[in-house]
Amino acid sequence: MSDKLILVVEDDDDLRYLAIQQLKKLGYQGKTASDGKNALEKLKESKFDLVLMDVMMPVMDGVTATKALRELEKETGAHLTVIAMTAVSDKDRCLSAGMDDYIFKPIMLDPLKELLEKWL
Repeated sequence: MSDKLILVVEDDDDLRYLAIQQLKKLGYQGKTASDGKNALEKLKESKFDLVLMDVMMPVMDGVTATKALRELEKETGAHLTVIAMTAVSDKDRCLSAGMDDYIFKPIMLDPLKELLEKWL
């Protein structure tokens, strides 16, 4: 089991559960947040190695949350890898918001494994 901790930010309960189960299969630990605002709170409470961020969510979407995270990082000099989870092809929007990479939903195990190996 890896000691890497991944934050899964997803508003859909079923997709959040599925992502956590896939992380477990791959040997990673995962915690969840239901929207971008909740994610920013959790990022202040715990140290994560990577964030899987849904792009479209209520309260605060993933693009807005990532931009807020990148502003905070300007003060600390840190950089947390953020992977966009998206059902539509909005790669440019995700990358210009400061996300490092993206994966299409529904998330499949092999592409997820490749992304995590690339970034962790």
